Amino acid sequence: MLAGTALLLTAGILNFAQRLRHETPAWDGVAWSDTRQGITADSVELGSSGDRAHLMPGDRLIGISLDNRNWEEVVHAKDVQIYLEQANPIDGTIHYLIERPSYPPESRYYYADLDHLDRIHKWTPRELYINLIGLVYLFIGFFVLFKQGGRAPFALHFATLCLAAFVFQSYTPVGTYRDLDLAIAFLKNAAFIIFPPLFLHFCLVYPERQQLYHEKRWRGALLYLPAILLLLFATFVFLRGVIAPVASPLGRVPDL
Repeated sequence: MLAGTALLLTAGILNFAQRLRHETPAWDGVAWSDTRQGITADSVELGSSGDRAHLMPGDRLIGISLDNRNWEEVVHAKDVQIYLEQANPIDGTIHYLIERPSYPPESRYYYADLDHLDRIHKWTPRELYINLIGLVYLFIGFFVLFKQGGRAPFALHFATLCLAAFVFQSYTPVGTYRDLDLAIAFLKNAAFIIFPPLFLHFCLVYPERQQLYHEKRWRGALLYLPAILLLLFATFVFLRGVIAPVASPLGRVPDL
């Protein structure tokens, strides 16, 4: 238990160091979404590179260029991040071909030049508050464990419950999709999946074991069956996403 906690705490510290160094992906400040009309801007953060380029909610993204010469069509909103990551080393500049539906047909298409790309925020007050709650869980769980001793009834169960809460509340993937960040994302989801049955099991047996689990302890294992199946599915999806080659979303922009 202590060895596993030490590993998870070390991963949390490394994750915190990533955020401290602002190792987050490039960002244009625009929340893009897939709609029937195409890739549409839901919101534009004030002061971001998208705002400086005069993008507005409702704008439709048609194409992207990294050099302002070769333009490529964008099919899905999630593909925008791929271009932003490619643009980041090139002086943080990217070019968008935008359609503004509210304008007349002859003037609704325009080019937006985004320079000095921002970084995705990982220090919002909300996230810091949730991270702090995770640390409080960890402190309380292991305070009880050391105070009561590992052999005390329910102490180990309670500490495990608090450890799971610490992981899914304090871990914050930065979105770089590198080895550490992938591990952080997977562990966060795994802890979130296992926390509900841990909590339900603890509520059913504390402060006194119920008759349901007194003679047939295997019934307690049934509480974890849905979480185990969901965890296996999450593992399959995670490994499939890591191992499977990523198809290129790039395509030529059609003639306007």
